[in-house]
Amino acid sequence: MRRKLYYLTAGLAATLLLAAACSSDDTAEKPVPEPATLTAPTLTLSADAVLVDPEHSDQPALHAEWTAATDDEQTEVAYTLYVNLTDRDMFSGPVVIDKGAALTHDFTHGELNQLLLNTFDLEAGTEAAVRFAVYAKNADEEFDAQLSEIKNCAITPKTTYPNFPPSLIMVGAATPWQWDLNAGLELPESREGSHLYQASGVELRVQPMSLNNGFKFYFSRNVNDTDDPRFAAQDLSAETFGKIAVYKSGEAQFQPGSFGYENGVYDIEVNLNTMKMTLTAKSIDYSTAYSMTGEATPGGWESRTYRPKKGDNEWEATGVAMNFDGDYKGFKIFASSDGWWPWYGQTPDAPFGTVIRIDDQATSDAKGAPQFYPSRFGYASGTYTINLNLNTMPLTLTKEN
Repeated sequence: MRRKLYYLTAGLAATLLLAAACSSDDTAEKPVPEPATLTAPTLTLSADAVLVDPEHSDQPALHAEWTAATDDEQTEVAYTLYVNLTDRDMFSGPVVIDKGAALTHDFTHGELNQLLLNTFDLEAGTEAAVRFAVYAKNADEEFDAQLSEIKNCAITPKTTYPNFPPSLIMVGAATPWQWDLNAGLELPESREGSHLYQASGVELRVQPMSLNNGFKFYFSRNVNDTDDPRFAAQDLSAETFGKIAVYKSGEAQFQPGSFGYENGVYDIEVNLNTMKMTLTAKSIDYSTAYSMTGEATPGGWESRTYRPKKGDNEWEATGVAMNFDGDYKGFKIFASSDGWWPWYGQTPDAPFGTVIRIDDQATSDAKGAPQFYPSRFGYASGTYTINLNLNTMPLTLTKEN
């Protein structure tokens, strides 16, 4: 019995020693995990230089890609692409593009143009050195963020519009058409290549000065994103009125009321060679002037456009921006500067410009309030000289641009 107990005790001890040995071996073979970290992404650009093509603004121009900052799928990393000019600190006013978990970004021609021309306010046709970098950050901020090596690319922005526009578009609170670029007065270049733009007989309401009524001259009507965004306005650094500066954005405008100008009718000249805008008050005898208003005229029914007397029974207005976009864009001519009767309109069922006189409401109702509707006779919107000759009873429209 004693011998049997001895063998049982010895066997149990051996089993325990073997289990301990196996446990020790398992601990030694299992690797100890290292703390996870982020590594700096490796940024690659598809080109060292790009010439922007505005005719293909939606097509890719520059491809940027970068390596992942970690191989650990459990670690969430967000990437941010920074863009700046090389003559600036990388993080001083950069363009910031949040990419989330993405590892690529494609810049289109249009996007590069926007960055350089609008955001960085550079000139078209001038090569710019642009720098790029990618910033990798753990979503939980558990690990140190990492920045890629900075990469450079020479980019030349380009526009489809010329340095000097073929015409200027005048808008502003001082004008009858306010800030409506579609209805704004078009000042055509007086001669191709002259960079001189003129309009005559423009009504301006620049007082009271407290209203800050002003105006500016846009280089286009800004219908599309690719249109010229520039405008000419008062140089805010100049003390004298009429000094021009060209802007792409901002609130700068000409405010004649602040320089002693009064409400009235003016001839306007914009010279982009000398960078000077001049206003010349035009003397109008309102006691003999006619006026016109309607959906087709600057300012619509809320404003009158004056027609100075030109001769015996003849009145004429020049530089009038007319809107004929629609069969119901019409106007009436009133036989005074401020009255409503009598007025002149289009004789029904007659060639355009055949004038009929309307003396009272009954006549107007009987004739169907016969306004002039130039679009029904093939006239298009534009800037016109409008002549009314009551000797021969025709109204003539002569397009100026």
